[in-house]
Amino acid sequence: SKSKCCINQRIDIAVEENAHVRYVQSNSHDSPDVWHFDALRANLKKFSSLHGVNVSNGSASVRNDFRVTLTGEGGE
Repeated sequence: SKSKCCINQRIDIAVEENAHVRYVQSNSHDSPDVWHFDALRANLKKFSSLHGVNVSNGSASVRNDFRVTLTGEGGE
């Protein structure tokens, strides 16, 4: 049987100078009674980059809260 549940997670990423991060998240839930909440916090230093892809399927509700802080020039 499929059950109701809530997923509440936070991801913290610190990207140093001249570093590059690719973040990929895929969520596929078997039950329509899943509530999925994500918070991603990233701090990017000089000439660094963060590229993200998020794919979600099958949840009752999905909320993605992305907050990125650029602390040096050339960050993207």
